[in-house]
Amino acid sequence: MFDLSSARFAFLDLESTGLSPWFGDRICEIGIVLTEGKRIKQQVQILVNPERPLSLGAASTSGLTDEQLARAPLFVEVADDIVEWLKGTVVVCHNAQFDVQFLDSEFRRLGREIQIPNLVDTLLLARQYFELPSYSLLSVAEAFHIPITIAHRALDDAHMGRGV
Repeated sequence: MFDLSSARFAFLDLESTGLSPWFGDRICEIGIVLTEGKRIKQQVQILVNPERPLSLGAASTSGLTDEQLARAPLFVEVADDIVEWLKGTVVVCHNAQFDVQFLDSEFRRLGREIQIPNLVDTLLLARQYFELPSYSLLSVAEAFHIPITIAHRALDDAHMGRGV
């Protein structure tokens, strides 16, 4: 039996320059809320220099600018930290396929692999168990009366995912 009272979770959200790592889009922000049981142990918010401009959609959605990101560390500079933060946790994402594909793409660029053996997708759970008009993170959070902060910034979305 899985003991949730001491389980370690990593609620993860990424922002990216666009929608597809296969067309060169890159991670530009990482948000992680690390918990043990119900307690928040650490919060991580990192801007990442994607080495390419944001798409117009990504810029308007996140409010990030190319100028902000140009001063941020490259993914290679934060990759080891990401591995450490996620190690030994149950990783929880909303639309995990999106986040995992981007992480896989970034690590492949470095000739590395990232292992995420324990993954929970709140989008899939919401679709399976609830009848909602929309399954976006905002809609699911609203349906569960979870406080909504700034949407489409990685750490804020990671906190919303934790609430879901």
